[in-house]
Amino acid sequence: MYEAINQTTVYQNNKSLLLKTSCLIGFIFTGITILTGLFLIVITGAPGVFRLFPEINFYVSVAGGKISLSFAIISLILPMIAFFGVVLLWQQLKIGYWIFLISKLILVALPFLLVDINANELFMFVQPMLILTVVLLILFGLNYKKLY
Repeated sequence: MYEAINQTTVYQNNKSLLLKTSCLIGFIFTGITILTGLFLIVITGAPGVFRLFPEINFYVSVAGGKISLSFAIISLILPMIAFFGVVLLWQQLKIGYWIFLISKLILVALPFLLVDINANELFMFVQPMLILTVVLLILFGLNYKKLY
């Protein structure tokens, strides 16, 4: 019994610097997307609240007529699932990679399926998330063979 506990401790303390760095970036990125999901829920529920802030006028106009509350709720749940995947990756479990991958791919594809906006404008809106998702998937993929 004592040896199994020590082996588990050794495995969890034996994280590579690349895994630690990519998990840190993943935690920050999924945290930001969770906040974005909360923001979408607020502006779809009450779009008139943000009229005083012209910087976010695009988001208010998009949410005011094109994004439904169900889309906003899904945009909150999927980053939470991705965050859970990063937690599993931190624990060095391979299933975390697949949870993160599937939830992020659905999150990137969701606006193209459910939002009625010009594709060029929508791509500009989704592009930063797409780039960061691809970078994180590559970083997590480099560690995939070392996971359990």
